[in-house]
Amino acid sequence: MYDIIKYIKRIKFSLFKNMDKLKIATLLGSLRKDSFNKSLLNYVMEISKDTLDISIIDINLPLFNEDMESNPTDSVLKLRNTIKDSDGVLIITPEYNYSIPGLLKNAIDWGSRPYTENVFSKKPMGLIGASSGAMGTVRSQSHIRQVCTFLNAFVMNKPEVLITFSKDKFDNNNKLIDSKTKDIIDEFVNNFEKWVKAINQIKDLI
Repeated sequence: MYDIIKYIKRIKFSLFKNMDKLKIATLLGSLRKDSFNKSLLNYVMEISKDTLDISIIDINLPLFNEDMESNPTDSVLKLRNTIKDSDGVLIITPEYNYSIPGLLKNAIDWGSRPYTENVFSKKPMGLIGASSGAMGTVRSQSHIRQVCTFLNAFVMNKPEVLITFSKDKFDNNNKLIDSKTKDIIDEFVNNFEKWVKAINQIKDLI
């Protein structure tokens, strides 16, 4: 009997624990199989598994076309609904040609339309990026922040995660091994959880 009670308590604890998880819609700005940014996402999921319920959205979508707004594809509807139902949005992305990767910008455009149904509005958001160069996606993230001003999304400012020279931070299996990078991502995730909770508490007032 005692074992049964312990089992029931454990199930109840697990249920409450899952209920407390924040639902995070995640946009990964790379389709590459061995993407460093995909590996960063895997690390974020690993360290936040007890606190964040991360949904990875497929952003391999048709090109945005205003003529399709009233009859979007299932993939576009899934993107919109996942973001709408989330507590916050996480974008993990490389930098292409000093700016936002095309497929990511396309996904953002779909989520922001129609104009009166912008699913990003008042959503807390976090940005992470890695590149093989010395700038660490700083321009890509800067441009995303500009876009988010129009989207009325609330992007967390600090800490910034701008990972440079990515090849030196991962092993041959594309697993993150750099301790300093892990520390900054750990700090980011901790702050992001607080940011998401804080914005959701006040978003109806702003």
